[in-house]
Amino acid sequence: MPVPKTSSKVKNPLKKPVEKRKKKPVVKNTNKSSDKKISGSIITFNEEKTIAGALQSLDFCDEIVIVDSNSTDKTHVIIKQFSSKFKKSRGPVIKVIQQKFLGYGPQKNFAVSKCSFNWILSIDSDERVSPELRESIEKWGAELDDNETGAYVTSRRNFYIDRWIYKSGWYPDSRIRFFRKGWGKWADVQVHELYENQKGKTGFLEGDLLHYSIMSLDAHIDNTNRFTTAAAKEAFERGKTSSILRIVFQSIFTFIKMYFLKRGFLDGKAGFILASMSSYYTFAKYTKLWYLQHSKDVKNRDIGL
Repeated sequence: MPVPKTSSKVKNPLKKPVEKRKKKPVVKNTNKSSDKKISGSIITFNEEKTIAGALQSLDFCDEIVIVDSNSTDKTHVIIKQFSSKFKKSRGPVIKVIQQKFLGYGPQKNFAVSKCSFNWILSIDSDERVSPELRESIEKWGAELDDNETGAYVTSRRNFYIDRWIYKSGWYPDSRIRFFRKGWGKWADVQVHELYENQKGKTGFLEGDLLHYSIMSLDAHIDNTNRFTTAAAKEAFERGKTSSILRIVFQSIFTFIKMYFLKRGFLDGKAGFILASMSSYYTFAKYTKLWYLQHSKDVKNRDIGL
């Protein structure tokens, strides 16, 4: 299958909430039955650069629940602006709840617990509901529910530095983001949280969830340091171990897998950088885990991490 062409003249896509489309006025379906109403859910912390696009892409929901970890930037200002905008256009009601960060999985579960309706559309602030995905959800809302499906999988398309990634094992990057409240939960982990559908069938929705994941190499390096520290600590607490051989071979295999086996070379220079950074992620995670194992001072195992 040919690789979709992407433009080399991409200018800060975060300024655009979703791909270009004709704007439609937001008109809520007041005749929608209560079991078809949707709560949008987002967790935030200093998301002034991304939150506007996420909120705009959820303008068809019946409410939006935002759990914020005491942001210090203009996140709250932007949320208030959208709250006023949605109120005038009969859009979704926005509820903001402050909660100290509990870890990605637990924080998202807390957000779900504060949602009013049976169906949850949970996205991150750097994600956007594409027009095609929105149409699929609206089509779902117009059809009878079989009362057997507990969650829906959608494909997530990732934007990396200056282009969309279609290989490297990053697409279709299937994720559950639309689910029935109380029929599952987010995994209780600190990083790389996944939703677990524990009751009912899992369906599929056409259309991509657009993820503006990493916009610069510097940002990727910063994220890698933060996430590998959390991942290493979590692995250590679960009794997992590392070794010099594992550090070396896992890192090498990660690059080979992404760049060659997953055909990352078809993603151009972005594919090479992505494979290299993923290899470094593996190296950093297992090196930090190895460090924790061999720290003699148990009370100060966090030194350097």
